[in-house]
Amino acid sequence: MRPCLAAIFLLALYASSCNKQEIGTGIGLYTGDNEIGAHFVDTFLINSYSKVEDSVSSSNIGTVNLGFYKDPFFGNTRAGFYTQFEIGSSGVDFGDTLNCDSIVLYLKLGSGDLSYYGPDNKPLRINVQLVSKDADFTKDSKMYTSSSLPVNRQSLLDPDFDNLIQPSFFDTVYLSRNPDFTTLQIPGVIPLKLRKEFGQQILDYNGTEVLESNSNFLEQYKGLYVSIEGEDGKDILFINMADFGTAVMIYYKAGADQEDKEYKFIIDNVSAHFNVYEHAYEESGSIRLLAELQDSTIGNSYFFTQSGGGFETRINFPTLTALRDSQLFIPVNKAELIIPIEPGSTKDYSPPSLLYLFEINADGKEQTLPDQYHIGGFYDEINMQYSFNIVHFMQDVLNGEDLPELVLKTGSPGSSPNRVILNGNLADTTMFKPMKLRLYYSSLIN
Repeated sequence: MRPCLAAIFLLALYASSCNKQEIGTGIGLYTGDNEIGAHFVDTFLINSYSKVEDSVSSSNIGTVNLGFYKDPFFGNTRAGFYTQFEIGSSGVDFGDTLNCDSIVLYLKLGSGDLSYYGPDNKPLRINVQLVSKDADFTKDSKMYTSSSLPVNRQSLLDPDFDNLIQPSFFDTVYLSRNPDFTTLQIPGVIPLKLRKEFGQQILDYNGTEVLESNSNFLEQYKGLYVSIEGEDGKDILFINMADFGTAVMIYYKAGADQEDKEYKFIIDNVSAHFNVYEHAYEESGSIRLLAELQDSTIGNSYFFTQSGGGFETRINFPTLTALRDSQLFIPVNKAELIIPIEPGSTKDYSPPSLLYLFEINADGKEQTLPDQYHIGGFYDEINMQYSFNIVHFMQDVLNGEDLPELVLKTGSPGSSPNRVILNGNLADTTMFKPMKLRLYYSSLIN
């Protein structure tokens, strides 16, 4: 930019913002012999738009999701998961004269303070299917929220089992029939009774190579697919895969005396598992989401960010280069990107506790910002906003490096259903706080 045009730009910029000197801002970040003035600008134009995020890794995470809800802003969301169940590495010997009493899949509810996501804990109709033997599903499989595996069409649930489940976080489930095994008495577990013939089939492999090792077993039984049928639910559950209460238990009789026996198949963080999500945005109660998907300029007023292979946000600063071109060197003292949420959009659906900010490099790949260790991004419940410290990123840009597009994502996108509506830079200021880039910088031009 020619010097005279740069001066005009800066004059207009100062007039429309707080054209003032900030005393003490950024002390220690820049030193020099010249007397400098600290300036503050928050009127940069910021472009933003939502983009469907369809390649979210969800393999081998500690918490999986299961449920369904109808979101008034984001439409219908359905979550399920695939998981292996394993035997010991050295195999298993069930004994002889084996007869299956029952086989049950147990799912431990909750992860830390998380129980469910949504307006209410309502009954869910749960289904379980066996993953097809020819499926490519191992511990090394890289799976995504949009991935799927072939499954057997027939439900693996016992035909007499009522699969409309009201999750309880307090009732105790006894995984063991032995009263001495108090460690197998666990609260907050969903029991899903499977077909008795399925358990008998496993027992019938006793003494064969199928049960000689875990690798052989996983060749025969690739895993389970747990999903939601219908639209009964109003929430998405968190299932703790690392908890001892998530398991497959087989109860059987063995030997001439038909003694009661049981065996716990292993499901844990090491077992291959992954989340899958289905989003039906056309079911959205808000026409604004569909409008923003078709017209990206609407994202300058509001935009959507969602986990589970939902939405990410792209952000760029089209007027920032004018400031860079106005001076040879601009020391940045402080730079904050403030992104407020839309009031009223989080009723019943809490926003993500953390958002991440990345930049798109020259190869079109995402990479962390130079501020990654102190960038922030945590939700400020009092001010209803997210703030990001991007001082080093901004300094690089004003030093002449390429100005990349930024990507905003939810925290834990492969294992969390959280979503949020955020205000853009051109949000209606009579109703909302707009997104702002707040820049404090030093200059020899006072």
